[in-house]
Amino acid sequence: MNKSNLNYKYTLICPTVDRHTYLSRGINYWSKLPYKLIYVDGTLKEFPYDKFRKDNVEYIHMPGASYSDRVIKAMDYLETNYVSMVCDDEFYLPKAINKCIEFLEENSDYNTAMGYPLGFSRSKGFKKDLSYSYIYPNIADRCLSHPNPNTRLKSHFGCYEQCHLYAINRSDSFKKNMLLTQQLQKEIEVRALGELTFEFLMCASGKSIVLPYLYWLRCQDVPPHKNWQYGNGDVETRPTSFEDWWITKQEDVGCNPIEFCKKLERSDTNSLNQLEIEKIWNIFSSYRESFYPVPLFLKLLTKFSSLNAIKIMAFKGIDYSKDEFNNFKESVLSYS
Repeated sequence: MNKSNLNYKYTLICPTVDRHTYLSRGINYWSKLPYKLIYVDGTLKEFPYDKFRKDNVEYIHMPGASYSDRVIKAMDYLETNYVSMVCDDEFYLPKAINKCIEFLEENSDYNTAMGYPLGFSRSKGFKKDLSYSYIYPNIADRCLSHPNPNTRLKSHFGCYEQCHLYAINRSDSFKKNMLLTQQLQKEIEVRALGELTFEFLMCASGKSIVLPYLYWLRCQDVPPHKNWQYGNGDVETRPTSFEDWWITKQEDVGCNPIEFCKKLERSDTNSLNQLEIEKIWNIFSSYRESFYPVPLFLKLLTKFSSLNAIKIMAFKGIDYSKDEFNNFKESVLSYS
């Protein structure tokens, strides 16, 4: 362990596989910031880390290991008070990170804080710039602050958006909930269940908030990658969606939904009983049935240039540092 790591408050955990270009880009960006970064790489060929070695970056090579096993391994290296998951091709802005940590330090009854997301991709018309898109509209002004966990969960899953997995979390709560999430995901081959399980457990564990700062720059250039999934294998090879799995409630199919709820009930970070847990997933299932993908023409309308991105953020009252935003852009463009 590098002694300088003891001074950090915040760690980012980044599972990756077969994307070494993004590792060099990420190291270039994160090594300039006062946070600890842990890469857990499942690629068969080891990344030439010695060429990029930095004091605040830990590289763990686990060739062929599943996503779950890599995330579990990363928990052994988690020593800071705050932690986030991060994708290997994405960025968080320091001002928002620091504001979220300040908020959590001043509000002990909150476990989680994050800022606003913004999608980005390489501009096809002008290679020296990026285009942006408004993503995850349900995150806007989100605050799950009710003291009753059941009420928070109903609110969260009744209008769902992931606002814990990539947020800044207290490490003690994150670690307990992430370990249980990965253990369950290794047992159950259901698409997206890892994300949903972690969101459930973190929401049950404590309050969360979205602050008005630009935080998460999410890459839109590539389709979902097998590395992002919890458990083993590519998400596209999984035979069962959450909705299909939940509706059937088949008692004889592996870890069925009823047994899943019983395991959540036994978690020491969750105070709900089995019937209350089932009601939450019923709410989510009903919400998903009424959910439709955004039409293509609306997606095109939400895309805008760098200048318009700044204007829209200002209009919505989302704070950010122009220098940090430009540093992010430079990091993307210089490695593309």
